[in-house]
Amino acid sequence: MNQLKNIFIGMSIILIMATSCIKTGGQVQFVRIELPSNAGSIAQRASEILSREITERSGAKVSTEDDADFTVELAIELGIGTEGFKIADNGKGSIRISSSDENGLLYGVGKFLHTSIYNQGGFTPSVWRGTSVPKGTMRGIYFATHFNNWYEASSDEELKQYLESIALWGTNSLLAWFSVEEYQNFDDPKAQWMMKKLNRLFYEAKKVGMQVGTITGNFAFKSAPKELSATYNHTVWGNTLCPSKPAAMQLMLSDLNRILDSFPETGLDFIVYWPYDTGGCTCKDCSPWGANGYPKMCKKFTSVARAKFPEAKIILSTWFFDDEKEGKYDEYEGLSKYLNKDKSWVDYLMVDGHDNFPVYPLKFGAPGGLPMVNFPEISMWGLDPIWGGYGANPQPQRFQHLWNQAKDKLFGGFPYSEGIFEDINKTVCSQYYWNPEQSALETVKEYIAYEYSPLVIDSVSKAIELLEQNHSRRMIAQKTSPAQGDWDKPGTYIGGSRIRFINPDWTPLYEAENIVLKQTTEEALRLLQQAETQLTPRAREGWKWRILYLRALIDRELVKTDGWFEGPVLKAAFEELTRIYHSENASRCVHIPRIDDANVKYSGRPDEK
Repeated sequence: MNQLKNIFIGMSIILIMATSCIKTGGQVQFVRIELPSNAGSIAQRASEILSREITERSGAKVSTEDDADFTVELAIELGIGTEGFKIADNGKGSIRISSSDENGLLYGVGKFLHTSIYNQGGFTPSVWRGTSVPKGTMRGIYFATHFNNWYEASSDEELKQYLESIALWGTNSLLAWFSVEEYQNFDDPKAQWMMKKLNRLFYEAKKVGMQVGTITGNFAFKSAPKELSATYNHTVWGNTLCPSKPAAMQLMLSDLNRILDSFPETGLDFIVYWPYDTGGCTCKDCSPWGANGYPKMCKKFTSVARAKFPEAKIILSTWFFDDEKEGKYDEYEGLSKYLNKDKSWVDYLMVDGHDNFPVYPLKFGAPGGLPMVNFPEISMWGLDPIWGGYGANPQPQRFQHLWNQAKDKLFGGFPYSEGIFEDINKTVCSQYYWNPEQSALETVKEYIAYEYSPLVIDSVSKAIELLEQNHSRRMIAQKTSPAQGDWDKPGTYIGGSRIRFINPDWTPLYEAENIVLKQTTEEALRLLQQAETQLTPRAREGWKWRILYLRALIDRELVKTDGWFEGPVLKAAFEELTRIYHSENASRCVHIPRIDDANVKYSGRPDEK
């Protein structure tokens, strides 16, 4: 029954899109774009993106002549709603995308593009009409710029185009961290390189209407005096300082001042305070950290931050806070009492966990009654230890489950991203923030139609369902095991490593004779191979298709090899992913497995070749 329902939904979308041929007179070859007379930089960028996407995806031309086949008018129209948009017919062969602000124009262009049809014969304009206004005010993304992952290794042009692509889905905020603990001091050449990278990243984000912000906490450069260090336990790690030591607090405020001064062109629109992983201190003067040392420190940070950026929003994270333990919520309850006395220094709370949403805010509401944003983990979950190493990791059903827990309490969020392999997950989250009632399945189908083709909605969405079913995995043996603690070194997973698939309860699922696993991996690959024949060359060769296709291929091969990383097919697939991710020098957790010799065979025993 579910399969028939999905087929009906998919065919309905295709039918709706296909009717555009009737309403607009079929495919068009020349499109005219009209800008408002007082168009600002974001409206101009929206026009440029619209022109580029139409021409690159379909071969249609963008014309300035009045006799174009189809006209798209971009207009400012008051009363639509902040960052919302309206798409309406504007006479024969013409539509009007309007908004109360330029960000909304960009998002309206995104909706128009996402619901149009592209092929080598031309461009079929979208038939979507209506008004859409986002519910979430802070629709963000966190780029983890470390480990030599894609965000570090990609070119400025690649980053610019990627920012544009996620902005089209309504993302309006970018968070990135200058991780001081990775560097000796501000003058460290690596620190200088990263600060320049972040400045360029924020500059491009601003050009597509995004707010920008960074993270701070009780982190310190490697050169910080050891006598100022925090007291550690299992949750507190990294190069951290104890804010209860006056000299440490003074050093942190001095470093914060300099970091805030390091973004002269873009400034900062928001600042996130971080408690743990990294961060924290468990000394007697700071404990309990989340209700004592942490908020006291952050309140002092706010005095510095608002002196620099009076309009900046302050976001207090509760990541890794103690949640329910025998009916008690020590850190959450303590923070709630602290904020009830004075919450003037903070604007939002960031609340989330690796798995289910924390219990306290679901039962009792946000501490201090502040608006909440989430921090969904879209990169690492279930992939131990190589995130993205198997290709795309779409998990729409998982995120639907997590979103349903807290959607009525959230004002947006910042998904944690380690690269581009979770592009589908980013899109699902962005649409939750825009419209909390839009399902992950709806978003996935719109994504497929735009990035691949409306003709493959059913086959690709079914393949994604199977890929998620087989998502989680764990390394169980290595012939060449990297030294413990070498997470900052390039990946060394080579032939001789083995993985097993696991179910969400972390119990063993992988066996070579597992008929269900063999059938699902074969079926996922078959569905994508079938879909590939219906794609345009541009879609078929693009990285968004390749990482999805390679994921299905790698899964099938791992079942065939009994979980061993070996053979020419896996070798070629891993090498292609390495090129796509630019991960040649990445740290282990984001480094693609490497097979040195495709002809080496293994007996199946972890300790033997």
